[in-house]
Amino acid sequence: MTLDKDIQEFMHSRSIQKIIGFSGGADDNEEHLRYHVRNAMNLFSDKSVAILTGGTKYGMPLVAVEE
Repeated sequence: MTLDKDIQEFMHSRSIQKIIGFSGGADDNEEHLRYHVRNAMNLFSDKSVAILTGGTKYGMPLVAVEE
């Protein structure tokens, strides 16, 4: 099985339509980060999404999980 196929099966089994990735930005302004996370989430508000975070455990990844 290929990685793409594994991911597709994982998404299908959990009814996930899109994966949104947030990474980095630990030193950015928190309100600026929240603005961008909210906008991204609004774009996919009609979809079943999974959030993928990476980079640091602060900044953008933390804001994405909190929002």
